[in-house]
Amino acid sequence: MSTSAALSFSPDEIRFIADFLAGAADEFSEQSCDELCVPASQANLQALVPVIAWKIEEYGAEWTGATTPQAYLDSLTTASGELVLPHEWVAAFFSSQYSEALPAEINAAEIMIVGEVLDARAEMHEIWADDDPDTETEPFTLPPTDANKTFMAAVCAYRGRKARSQKIMDATRPISVRIEWVMRYLAYRCKSLAAGGDAVRIAATDAAPAVNSAGMPVLVRLGIAPRFPDVKNTSRVTRLISRIGRRTIFLFSPRMRNRVPVSNIRNMCTKRATCTETGMHCITSNNAP
Repeated sequence: MSTSAALSFSPDEIRFIADFLAGAADEFSEQSCDELCVPASQANLQALVPVIAWKIEEYGAEWTGATTPQAYLDSLTTASGELVLPHEWVAAFFSSQYSEALPAEINAAEIMIVGEVLDARAEMHEIWADDDPDTETEPFTLPPTDANKTFMAAVCAYRGRKARSQKIMDATRPISVRIEWVMRYLAYRCKSLAAGGDAVRIAATDAAPAVNSAGMPVLVRLGIAPRFPDVKNTSRVTRLISRIGRRTIFLFSPRMRNRVPVSNIRNMCTKRATCTETGMHCITSNNAP
C-alpha cells in the first residue's frame, strides 16, 4: 500500500472515531464547564450549523434560543472571535452521523473540530488517571489482523514507543493499549488530514495502513494548514488542566474567568500566570507542594 493511502481515513478509523465520540457525549454530559472553543471562521460556522439545527429539532418547543442555527451560533460568538458550545452536542451529533453511514469524505473544518473533541476526552481520561493512579481505565483491544496490528503500532509509534510498536507488529494475540493513546492518535490523524485540503477522503475498504521499508507504520505529519492559523491558540478546551505535583491547576478561558469572583481567586491562589501555548490563565493552589 502506498504512502498516499495514509492521507485518507479507513472505514475502521471512522468507526473508532464514532465510538469515541459517543463515549465523549456521555462523559461530557456529566461534567461542568463542558465547553469547546473554536475560531468563529466561516468554515467552522458551516460545520457547526447542522449541530445546532439538530439540537433545535431535538428540543422542539422547549428550545429557548435563537430560532435559526446561524443566529444561535452568532449568539455563541465571543468578543474575541471564538465560538463556544458544549462538547456534548458536537460529540453526539457527529457520532450519530458517522455511525449511520460512512461518508465519502468529511469537510476539513468538521474533522478538525472532531479532533479537538477527541483530544478533550483523552485529556479528561488522563486527568482521571492522574488523580487516581490505582484506577485502571479499560484498555482498547483489537484482534491481531494485519490492519489492526499496523493501526495499533501507529498509535504506539505516535507515542514514541518504538519498541512496543515493533512488538505489536509481531503479535499473535489480541492487542491492547491505553484508550487515551488511541484517542490522541485519532485526534492527531484528524488534524493532520484536515491540514491537507478542503476535505478528507474516506477509503472504500479497510486496507492496511501504509508502512515503510522496515515494515513500520508511516506517520504523515502535515502540520496545521494556513487556513487554520489560530487553531493552536484558540481551538482549545476551556478546561485545560495542568498539574503541580499531585495538585490540579485549572486554566480558565476569558469567558469562564469572568465568572470567578476576584476575592475567591485571591483567597485560593498565590499566583496567576498566562499559559504561553494557549493564552489561558492558570490558577495555582496555595496547597500545591
